[in-house]
Parts: sequence; C-alpha cells; structure tokens
Amino acid sequence: MVVSSRLIAGLGLTGVTCDAIGGLYLAYDLFRRHAGPLGVLTRVVTYSVALGLPFWLALGPAFGAIAGIGFGVLVGFDFWWLARIQRLQLSSPLRQSAPAGAARGIVIGLAAMPRYGSRFGLAFAALAAAGLAALYRLGFVRTYKPSGVSRIIPHRAAIKAAFMRGIVIAAAAALAAAAIGAGRSREEAGLLIGLLVGVSSIAVAVVTPHVEWWTENAPDSFFIGAGLLLVFCGLLLDSVPYVVTLLRIDVR
Repeated sequence: MVVSSRLIAGLGLTGVTCDAIGGLYLAYDLFRRHAGPLGVLTRVVTYSVALGLPFWLALGPAFGAIAGIGFGVLVGFDFWWLARIQRLQLSSPLRQSAPAGAARGIVIGLAAMPRYGSRFGLAFAALAAAGLAALYRLGFVRTYKPSGVSRIIPHRAAIKAAFMRGIVIAAAAALAAAAIGAGRSREEAGLLIGLLVGVSSIAVAVVTPHVEWWTENAPDSFFIGAGLLLVFCGLLLDSVPYVVTLLRIDVR
C-alpha cells in the first residue's frame, strides 16, 4: 500500500486546525461566546460551507475552497459586526456598504484564477468588484433583521438581491472574457458562475435566521460538545503519520 506524502501533510494540517478550533470552543467562557471570537468562528464556518459547496460541486475544489472561505469570512464578519451593533445600539444599518460588495467581487475573481487563468481572474475581479460595489451602493442588498419567525422561503428582497448579484457576476465574467479575448468558453463559465452566486445567495438567505439565532443563543453544552469532538478528530488525524510508520506503509 502506498500513501501520498501530500495526503499525510494535508491530514496533519487538518488535525492541527481541529485541535486549535476545538481548544477555542472548550475555552468558550474566556471568549464571551457570541460576542467574541466564537461568534465569528461559528458564522465563518457555517457560511463558508453554505457558500462554497455549490462552487465546489460545479467548478472543482480549488474554486469552491477559495470562494467558500473568502465569502464565508466576509459574510461571517459582516453579520458578527451587525449583531454587535444591534446589541449595543438596538438598531442596525438598512443597507450593506459598497466596500462589502467590492470585496466579494475580488473574492470571486481570485477563485476563478486556478481554473481559468490569472489574466481572466484579474479582469473578472476588477469588473465584479466595480459592479457589486455599485449594486451595494445603490442599496439593493439589505442587512439581516432578526426575526422569531422561521422562513423556509427567503424574503422577496433577499431573492431580488441574489438575482441581481448573479446578473452582475455573469456580466462581469462575460466582459472579462471579451476584454482578454478568452473566447466563448469563458463567457459560458461566467453564466455558470453567476447562476452559482445566485443559488449560494439564496441558500444563505434561508440559513441566515437560523445561524444568527443559534450563534446568539447557543447553550454552553454546544460549545463543550463541539470542542471535545473537534479535539478528538484532531487527535485521530494527528496520529496518521505514526500509524503509517508503525504499519510500514510506503509514503511517496
């Protein structure tokens, strides 16, 4: 049996990450739970999965990982900051800012680079950032409003915003392909990326009320259980190199 050294390194890195996050969860009482880094972490992980999975399935792991992590970090910090404002000021801004839109355009451009090349990715990032900044500036993307009512179908404004984001992204990709002479394949990819952006946006609109409620109201037992589970998984992954050595498995 032969095991790739890259696989072992990846498992080891994943194990270390699980150990670190698990330790953070176990020390939940030191980090003020929802008000501190745990609130950010919970949001980032959840939104990264919800936003990255459609891209991962359709365009491959590199695109999905970059888009998922990038969007997850941006959305997670946005909602954490919004929740902080709502707690401290009992109010919230009605619209998201233009820089928030521009940052999302840059992320989608960077995600396209491994699959479609750096020239297309840079042009795509610039056009998507400009288009989304204008869309956010015009007030089409509303902020999250807490609600005790569970909604399976997102609010009409959220669906409209997702639809418009998809159009802007698809147009930016088509213009980027035309600008660098990339051909029809890149334009078709732009339509697919725009569709995926719309689907991911609607998915986030569905899960947002539940994620935000859970993050703000999760019991202490959740953090203890999640921490123990992550530490246990981390220890299992950390032990892989030792198991490979003991079993004398070839590593290449």
